[in-house]
Amino acid sequence: MERFEGTGVRKAFDTFANPPEYELYDTEQDSIAFENLADQPAHARTLARMKAALLEWRKATDDPFLDRAFVDRWVKEGAPTQF
Repeated sequence: MERFEGTGVRKAFDTFANPPEYELYDTEQDSIAFENLADQPAHARTLARMKAALLEWRKATDDPFLDRAFVDRWVKEGAPTQF
């Protein structure tokens, strides 16, 4: 892996191993999604809008992970056989 040090490939490996909470890419300028824009102040409004849309979608689809008790049981007991 040393041969990839300082390259986009290394960055991709690191991101895969330790993914950020949110990822935001300009796929027109960065079609292979190497440059995560989520933490850049210039993109804060876009990230906020997309996070709000994600939350609304999670609510509309009854995402069980919005329920803290479900998450706690999941962590303690493992994945249920059905939702």
